[in-house]
Amino acid sequence: MWPCATCTPDQLSNMCKALGKLILLVFLILAAEADAQRSDQHKLVMDDLYPGEAVQSYDLRTRKKIDQYFLFADWYKGTLYMKDGRVSENEYYLKYDLLNNEVNVNIEGSPYVIPSRLLAGFSIVDEYGVEQRFIRAPLPNAKNRPVFFQEEVKGDLDFLVYHKTERLPANYVAALDAGSLDQRVTSKEEFFLRWDKEILEIPTKKKAAEKFFAQFPGAEDYLDENRVNFKKKEDLESFVKFMNQSI
Repeated sequence: MWPCATCTPDQLSNMCKALGKLILLVFLILAAEADAQRSDQHKLVMDDLYPGEAVQSYDLRTRKKIDQYFLFADWYKGTLYMKDGRVSENEYYLKYDLLNNEVNVNIEGSPYVIPSRLLAGFSIVDEYGVEQRFIRAPLPNAKNRPVFFQEEVKGDLDFLVYHKTERLPANYVAALDAGSLDQRVTSKEEFFLRWDKEILEIPTKKKAAEKFFAQFPGAEDYLDENRVNFKKKEDLESFVKFMNQSI
């Protein structure tokens, strides 16, 4: 006799939930050791992105030392955009690690790293219901170093923010009893435009920035009538939105 013939409605509901969870895990992850000496490596399978393709990932729980610095403290539902143009059909709980330039995915309470080489970008919906979009592209002066840019304005001109994050070593001087015994992490925002598929860094000094923006339609008119702090994200966001209306 089929076991479910005698199941109560609650038991049947629990079995369905367990089965659904199992199917999700099969789609997302193949938890297998690739090597007996390297038990910290696992395989991530995103069936809706790369059917049947196992991609090497890393289980963060097994790292001896976790040095991370997240843009958002919480996990948010998000979507993955792959380099081949595919978009994930499922939503995943994601975090963006600024320090390591990595996207983490939460699978059943365990954090895994998605290989950045597969990603064109990702998006998350924050606690206010606002979608935050990120694209992966090289820095202008480091073509072999792709990073994630936060897309603040999208249009003919895209306004991008790069969260430059660095780890600073301890600087304690015993003789002076000064400094810090601990490593520190610093993060600052750098601003860029994407124009005709090219990413350009926005100068921060007034004269250089005005000369830079003179190449774009509507820029000089806006600057004649508005004071723009080229180091302030909100000012640049309004400026780029105006220029997009002029193109």
